[in-house]
Amino acid sequence: MRRRSGLVQWSAFGAVALLAVWTCCWHLGRQGINVDELVYVQAGWEYVHGTVTANLEHPPTAKYLYGLAQVLFGQGVHAPRLVAAAAVLLTGLVLFVWLRRPVGHWGALFAAGLWWLTPRAAGLDAFDPASATPVRVDRIALLEPVMVLFAVVAIAAGWAWMTTDGRRRWWWAGLAGTALGLAVTSKVTAAFVVLAIVLLPVLFRRWWDLLTGGAIAAVSAIVTFCLAYAPLGLVSAVSYMIAFQTRHDDGGHLVDLGGTTYRFAPWWTQFWWATQGTGPVLVAVVLVGAVAAVVVRPDRLVLTLVAAFVPLMVFLALSTVSLPHYYDAWMPFVLALAAVGWTRLGVLARDELARRRAGRRDGSGARRRAGRPGRPGRPGRVPVLGVALVALVAAGVVASASTTAALAVAVAHVRPAGIAVLDTELRAHGVDGGTILFTSYGAPAWRPYFAQRGSDVLVDGRYAAIVQGTDGRFPVPAAVRAFTQDEADALESFRVDDLRVWVPRGGGDVVVSGSTLTIER
Repeated sequence: MRRRSGLVQWSAFGAVALLAVWTCCWHLGRQGINVDELVYVQAGWEYVHGTVTANLEHPPTAKYLYGLAQVLFGQGVHAPRLVAAAAVLLTGLVLFVWLRRPVGHWGALFAAGLWWLTPRAAGLDAFDPASATPVRVDRIALLEPVMVLFAVVAIAAGWAWMTTDGRRRWWWAGLAGTALGLAVTSKVTAAFVVLAIVLLPVLFRRWWDLLTGGAIAAVSAIVTFCLAYAPLGLVSAVSYMIAFQTRHDDGGHLVDLGGTTYRFAPWWTQFWWATQGTGPVLVAVVLVGAVAAVVVRPDRLVLTLVAAFVPLMVFLALSTVSLPHYYDAWMPFVLALAAVGWTRLGVLARDELARRRAGRRDGSGARRRAGRPGRPGRPGRVPVLGVALVALVAAGVVASASTTAALAVAVAHVRPAGIAVLDTELRAHGVDGGTILFTSYGAPAWRPYFAQRGSDVLVDGRYAAIVQGTDGRFPVPAAVRAFTQDEADALESFRVDDLRVWVPRGGGDVVVSGSTLTIER
């Protein structure tokens, strides 16, 4: 019986893991290029070839890995995306190995599955293939996938440090510090994970470990940090990063939230992006699971997970810059907490049903011993609480599976879209080369494809086409709007997914002079 149970458990793990590999890796090359991704990939290539001057506003470790991947598998975004995919898969594996002892096989698998198989989009309309929005933050080579992997390893190693006896626990303390150093040198946001690591000895009341193991972890983190920054120049690179990020936060960053544009992101921005990126069903699953974890049994594991993500949330809430993918930093810990909560609801349901069955058996036995016949014609009372809990857990599993299905469909339909195929469509309409005027479309979207021949500022010159996007942060200039309306007969208009394009009918250019636009053949 135990062997059969183990076979079922590991077969389920294998199925979930295989689906995770497919979700992370399928059609990676078809995903549109993100401007930040391109910066990190190019910087990584330069780093491994001895030039360490690019993108010093962010730490280097993830870019080292992206550069090394390009050396091994070819230059471009595809190899770094495989690194990001591997980081996601390893993050889920670490969650599974870590949580298997405290919450059991199925709870650990649920945590890994939530991480591997649910959407975390980096923007809006990710389930529409025409939007070119990644349905998962980690399907492009940003800094977050690598940072998150090392942050989760740091917390898991810290937990092993507390739950391991003997000298081996010092190795876990060293691993926790090293992983923290790698996380922080991938993206500095991970620095807040240190609070959860420091809290662990307090929760376990191991004060000697706080001093000795804490010292080992601290030294490991510092050494790792210094080694990672050594090629860049430790003091100068860190000083530049701090100065840059301070200016960035002081200046804000335009975000469009539900049709309203903000220069300085409101405190709730990250939660808005998370809701848009994961969907209302997964939000409900996470909220119910997290509340259950805190209410049913708020033990050391729950407090550790809460300590891992709450400081990150607070920091991002206080920041005036909040981009669509930032929430990914705290998602693994929130999803793990939700899995713990749902697992304990399931255990509660099982125990309640078992208690009611045991109560009925004891009652029947007592009547027989007293010589009183049972009453076979009278049905037993329905265990309302147990049935309700079973129904709730079943609903949670079905809801989670529905988000997995939606993600799988989105991944299966990923294709080059919008800006990625614009040049091909322009050639099909007789436009081969020339400068493109972009309106209502931010530079981070078009620059990876039209860096040398694009402009989103209405300056004097000749333009081969006008392209209008859907970014409310950058309104269409009144002169451009009036021109496309007044010259509708002289312009050929067509759509490329979410982009609207105008080119002079029969050839020619759009000439901008001051606030006047004309067509010259």
